Amino acid sequence: MKKVCLIFNPVSGSGNAFQDLKQICEILTPHVDLEVRFTAPDLSAIELTHQAIAHGAEMIIASGGDGTVSHVANVLDNTDIVLAVIPRGTANAFAAALTLPTDVKGACESILSGLPRRIDTATCNGEQMILLAGVGLEAKAISETDRETKQKFGFFAYLATAFKQLNELTTFTAELEFKTSEDGSVEQKTVEEVLAITVANLAPNTSILAHGTHAVSGNDGLLDVTILTMPEKSEVLGVLSASYELFKSSFKEDMADHPNIQALRVNSLRVQADPPQDLLLDGDLMGETPVNFQVNHLSLLVQFPQEKPEESQESTEAEES
Repeated sequence: MKKVCLIFNPVSGSGNAFQDLKQICEILTPHVDLEVRFTAPDLSAIELTHQAIAHGAEMIIASGGDGTVSHVANVLDNTDIVLAVIPRGTANAFAAALTLPTDVKGACESILSGLPRRIDTATCNGEQMILLAGVGLEAKAISETDRETKQKFGFFAYLATAFKQLNELTTFTAELEFKTSEDGSVEQKTVEEVLAITVANLAPNTSILAHGTHAVSGNDGLLDVTILTMPEKSEVLGVLSASYELFKSSFKEDMADHPNIQALRVNSLRVQADPPQDLLLDGDLMGETPVNFQVNHLSLLVQFPQEKPEESQESTEAEES
């Protein structure tokens, strides 16, 4: 039987952790050699993942929020050990971005019958990034949303905080240095009156500020950069208009088309801001600018649900075209 370690965060989300764990064990234990390890204030998922590897785990399941997933992925990056996810957090952005099952039963079935595939990760000032980083408005919104409100309202808690901030918008000047091609040539760009810069490796549709390019895929060796600038007139209405355009872009096959949105696709990036801005990395505040990003192409092995026949055919046709 495959040796599998479940790293379980008992305080994630607002559901019944005991019932979730009971269901997970009932589904998995007849089929795999399952070991369960619990996170605690003095025992992180990072440490538990190292312990699981030392005990010979072939697959490690992260069950919790995006923070738990990120910690496990941090250790499994650039290895041949499979990361599986049973999402039980507030946003579950990693699972949503990859269209992984977000219910306990579906996630367990994917673990048993699915197949591993590699995805990109990135580094942000030397730290691993599996989702995205935000500079400016998004970092401020996340940092000013308390844990209780996040647990109660999820994504809408961040949205409410951001909306409150619209009447207190401040801008910065951004100096960007980036590479967009394999020849290694460096390009530079200065953008003034910036409200937010979002750099995405992966992004669910709810991460509105990440979708200027429409093409955040997680396996193309590129980072998707979206820059939101201050409208000249009707500031609040202008920001809402740009946000709506980004929302539409996340569901369609076109880049966002708005005078206050700029978008880039790069394989490395340096951002300097004047004045310096807070940096949000995979949901956590991580200092401030300047910041450097670099793609790690196909470095993380993730368990995906088995494709349905029609999905497999569509994938094959897309690759051939």
